[in-house]
Amino acid sequence: MAGMPAESPDTSLVHASRTDVGRNRSINEDSHGILDVSGGWLFVLADGMGGHRAGDQASQMAVGTIVEHYGSSAVREPVQRLNEAIGEAHQRIMGLQGESTGRERMGTTVVCLFIRDGLAYYSWVGDSRIYLVRDGDLNPITEDHTVGRELERRGLHDAIESEYGGDLQKLARALGMPDQWEPEGCSEPLALEPGDLLVLCSDGLFKMIPDADILSAVLAGSPEDSADRLIQLANEAGGHDNITVQVVQFGTREEAVEAAAREGHIGSLTMELMALGSIEDEEEGEVPAPAPAPKTEQLSPTVPEPVPDSPVVGPNPSAEMTAVSPAPRKHGAREKVRQRRRNRVLIGVVIVLLMLVLAMFAAIVVLSVGLFVTRSIDDRQVEAPAIEAWAGTGGGHRSMEPKTEASWRGPGREYAGRPHMMLESIEDE
Repeated sequence: MAGMPAESPDTSLVHASRTDVGRNRSINEDSHGILDVSGGWLFVLADGMGGHRAGDQASQMAVGTIVEHYGSSAVREPVQRLNEAIGEAHQRIMGLQGESTGRERMGTTVVCLFIRDGLAYYSWVGDSRIYLVRDGDLNPITEDHTVGRELERRGLHDAIESEYGGDLQKLARALGMPDQWEPEGCSEPLALEPGDLLVLCSDGLFKMIPDADILSAVLAGSPEDSADRLIQLANEAGGHDNITVQVVQFGTREEAVEAAAREGHIGSLTMELMALGSIEDEEEGEVPAPAPAPKTEQLSPTVPEPVPDSPVVGPNPSAEMTAVSPAPRKHGAREKVRQRRRNRVLIGVVIVLLMLVLAMFAAIVVLSVGLFVTRSIDDRQVEAPAIEAWAGTGGGHRSMEPKTEASWRGPGREYAGRPHMMLESIEDE
């Protein structure tokens, strides 16, 4: 697993790449590359196929050729430039297929992304993907070139299950397939917004873990932390294939978390704590020195040297194409942002405490009213005491008790209507 986080000169773009062989494979047939060129950044990821004797060579050839061709091309339109570079990679792979036994079926998928001036241009062949994370949502911006998807595009829905069955997930396009290798480029560039995140990955990632886990991992940390976490999750789920990811962050992490919170995907208090924690982590130590360049051969970000006629093997899949030192951080601006975050967290805590106090007061009031009402009802249900009074001088007395139509019956008479107070004479003994 390898990859170095990098930051563009204007600090608006941060990226990290990781690749891993997985748990069931002995060779890593994935490759990836990065190039700083033409005022922008080029990201390339390939997933080789054809077995251990050729898949790794095909993916390395694709990445190396695309980076080389794109860096030296005079074409100004990015998508056309990407497609021409992909076409050159296909031709070189086709040339390798006939050179020795074991390469007859070598091939690779490839996905390319070029970002410049806040616009993202992309092109791809096969089922390697690019995801866009915006406002807390994860959505692929590429469509897999599989048999099933190709049939759907052509409207042949009835034939999907009846004729193809288990072949629906097989690749319909790949570099190295004689007649089915054409790249598909975006019809128009994607305008990036501050906080957007882009994830390039091989199928060893998205076939192992659900989109919800990918989204959580990407939002949980910096690009390098997110890339590490994605590799870990795929391996924990089984690691059945090689796994390669490239995480590209446009803007700051705080902007990405804020964008997710605006859409209700992350609670506002959680958002503030996450953002504050990110800033404090960055302020704890000095800016790390750039890591030494890998010992393996690297592709230069400038116009490459002429390519010899012999087969060219692309970059080592465990090495970055370029290593860019982080730009100096502006500690004054960071301190202001941190102070604002702290203030917001404090306000949020105070609001929560006030709400708890109000809730407790309301509960006390409701309980008191309930007790008062219950006691009043009980008092009304107690029978009225007999009222006795002495009558005249005859020595007798009369008791007055409440009588109702339901309870009182006199000899030979009944009372209806409202309750009546009846007088009964009681003779003295």
